[in-house]
Amino acid sequence: MSIRTLQHDFELDNAVFFGSYVLVITEGEMTGGGRVNGYDENEVVVGGRKHSRHTSAFVLTQPPQIKIDFI
Repeated sequence: MSIRTLQHDFELDNAVFFGSYVLVITEGEMTGGGRVNGYDENEVVVGGRKHSRHTSAFVLTQPPQIKIDFI
């Protein structure tokens, strides 16, 4: 299984359109997750929280079976 990260605007557009679940990885740690709510050239809004496009990776994945709260 390969890990698919979202890097380009058209990939983020597809994630918004299809309601895909995305994990946010920053400095090797999971820092967020949810649906992509929007983005601009500097940030991506995932699950209502802003994450930097420059320091975070956005990994397309299946949604968890439990609720995960990120502090």
